[in-house]
Amino acid sequence: MWIKAATTQTGWYNYDTQVWANAVTTTAETRAAYNAADVGTIIPMKDILGMYVWIPRYAYLTTNLGTNYAGGSKTQPGGIGIKFMSNKNKINDQTDEFDYTGYIVHPAFTDGSIVGYNNNGVYTTTVAYQFGGWDEEITGFWYGKFETSANTLSLRTNGTSTVLTDPIVKPDVVARRSQTVSDKFKTAQNISSYQGINIDSH
Repeated sequence: MWIKAATTQTGWYNYDTQVWANAVTTTAETRAAYNAADVGTIIPMKDILGMYVWIPRYAYLTTNLGTNYAGGSKTQPGGIGIKFMSNKNKINDQTDEFDYTGYIVHPAFTDGSIVGYNNNGVYTTTVAYQFGGWDEEITGFWYGKFETSANTLSLRTNGTSTVLTDPIVKPDVVARRSQTVSDKFKTAQNISSYQGINIDSH
């Protein structure tokens, strides 16, 4: 069951105890009503377009990787040390008392700008986020809890690749298949407009 929570409410997520932040988007017809609704209002599945979980920025321990198998064996590797981060500072700029020795921030949360050379061999800056990364350090991102599908029933199993203008992310719905990479990307970008969220969805 989904209920409306206050963005300032404490207790609905806590990464130290692995209670994850989850969110839904609602249909255009019901969006204004839910925005104005009281905290605790139930949101039925019929009004939901997408379900998401927040993936918080984290660093992971690298010193026990490789042939050390994170302190275990090849057949039964150990766990990898993870530290969730409350800000987008780099490792050397963290202000908490955690020992970050041997940790690196996962690249999914880092600035994708890279330095390189152009075709003429001249030193330049190439911005890698144009190819799927970010243009800044980020604190985390919302990730779909299920595969993307279409709200239009006939488009869910259509074998022809097409860009979906009505993408949904819900359980118990046939995932949209047979799309080119380009059409998948454009479909993902349509999530922000169709589901009414001000983000760069990709």
